[in-house]
Amino acid sequence: NSVVAAGSVVTRNVEPHTLVAGNPAKLIRRIDE
Repeated sequence: NSVVAAGSVVTRNVEPHTLVAGNPAKLIRRIDE
């Protein structure tokens, strides 16, 4: 499960359990379950 923030431009694979945002999308934080 990953979260991609609104308006983000994803240019590569998103790792599991992460929050990405920005243009281009960058790792913001890891999500602990």
